[in-house]
Amino acid sequence: MRLASLGAQCDGWVHSDVASWGDFAPISSQPELIQLTDADETRTPDNTRDDFPFSSYFPYWQVGSGGHLSGVYDPPVSNWGMAAPNAGSQWNWLTSITYPTDSMKNASGLAKMAEADIDLSNPPIVQAFHGGHWGGWTFAVNGSSTSEGSDNNVTFSFSKGGYQEARGMGNGGESHSGPRLLALTKTRVRASTKPNLFHSAESFVENHLSLLDSAREWYVDATQTPHVLYYMANGTEAPAETGWVASNLETIMKIEGGENVTVSGVRFEHTDPVFLKTYQGSMSGGDWAIRATGAVMLEKAKGARIEKSR
Repeated sequence: MRLASLGAQCDGWVHSDVASWGDFAPISSQPELIQLTDADETRTPDNTRDDFPFSSYFPYWQVGSGGHLSGVYDPPVSNWGMAAPNAGSQWNWLTSITYPTDSMKNASGLAKMAEADIDLSNPPIVQAFHGGHWGGWTFAVNGSSTSEGSDNNVTFSFSKGGYQEARGMGNGGESHSGPRLLALTKTRVRASTKPNLFHSAESFVENHLSLLDSAREWYVDATQTPHVLYYMANGTEAPAETGWVASNLETIMKIEGGENVTVSGVRFEHTDPVFLKTYQGSMSGGDWAIRATGAVMLEKAKGARIEKSR
């Protein structure tokens, strides 16, 4: 569940010049390179022009399979998982992020969070934008440490995450300029000095009781039985007379098989977040991984109709 936000810098988001990303996880086993087509099968007359900047990005279809993608994607296959993908760098996940708490709006909350035990079944979450803002990552926190000094830094380590935007990032933190491999084909290598966009931009921390500091924020303590909801009211609102709604279903309705099924006048809402569940990797050069699910699922259903619904 989504819960308490850190708050700082840019309307709740911490900018990348404040946060500092840790190292990439070591890759103990490289994925197998599988080439599915050769250049002649995927190139067209229009994308062979030398003046077209993307003409050699994806000259043929190839993916990485297995290796460090196992347990991350199902199946463990991704274009960006192979050791040297065209038009970018190999996907890998970052292991930690560090915040200087003295510059944070909720410094006391971060400090308390760093000292508290972490519930690994419902861990704190770090949300981060891709450096180009065309995607984002979610990381599950599994540990923390503090360092005394002028900034009183707190570091959160990750157990998993960073795979939702499948292209990944070539570096953490700030962008940098310098030669960067853009395209590798059978005939030539291209490089560019444009800034590397494969880093993270803004980020924030959520899902810990210590971070509740603003109106309308909330947190669910799943370690207690029954679960306990903490909610920070805005000071003027009355308690909800109709109760609260908590999501725990990823799919509300599934139609499998059958013919000419019609669903009419139904409102589908309040599904469970899936950003830390298993995704499908990018099978082509697309930037996003997906989870093949939704509030409503139809499979092998012929003539099905969903009307007057939302």
